Amino acid sequence: MRNCLLIISLFLCISCTNKEVEIQERAFNLLKSLDTLKFDGFLNSYYSLKDYKKQAIRDDIAKNYKDEILALTDREWEYYRERDYENFSDQTVNHQIVWKNIEFEEFHYEKNVFYGMECLDGIIFFSYKDELYEARVYTIDDGNKYQIFDFNM
Repeated sequence: MRNCLLIISLFLCISCTNKEVEIQERAFNLLKSLDTLKFDGFLNSYYSLKDYKKQAIRDDIAKNYKDEILALTDREWEYYRERDYENFSDQTVNHQIVWKNIEFEEFHYEKNVFYGMECLDGIIFFSYKDELYEARVYTIDDGNKYQIFDFNM
């Protein structure tokens, strides 16, 4: 079974572009830092609302979604990020996870287009004390790299 997982992981890594490998590494490193990461650092790992709004004004973004994005306030944006941060805090307590000691297992992803924006939805499988866990990362391609839009367990 372990060999099968290794072969699948190698195939996935071979089929990944640099952008996919970069977001896999960035998201996993964010997980590994959760023991000491304060909310401000967590918030800074996300796509900024300012940059998100810049992307939303493109012509190919659906009008109803564009209007929704442009109406977001800094406080609303921060509220959603706080919910993600609290989700990880709850998981820390519920599963007694020491994040710096987690081990990467696999990364699965699916690319899609959401309201005209190229996105990547990924699942990071990681283990801690012989238990397998998963975290989901939702990203938007800003043209250079995938930016974290939502991240939770």
